[in-house]
Amino acid sequence: MQNPLLAKFWSLLKLAFVLVPWVLSMYALYWLDASGMWSRDTPHRGKMSVILLVSGMLSSFIAYTYVAGLRRRR
Repeated sequence: MQNPLLAKFWSLLKLAFVLVPWVLSMYALYWLDASGMWSRDTPHRGKMSVILLVSGMLSSFIAYTYVAGLRRRR
């Protein structure tokens, strides 16, 4: 029988692994805006923002699929 505290720790670790790409893409958007690299006059800023966020969300989805596949194999 597995320790419930250890099981909770592993589930939180898996959740962190899944959410990291999405959080990094959001931080990249914040950093680009805060550092002044992107201004309101930057061409295609909206399209690049959407692409950056979608790539982070897609990476998180792929990571979740991987983690869910590991759970099914047991």
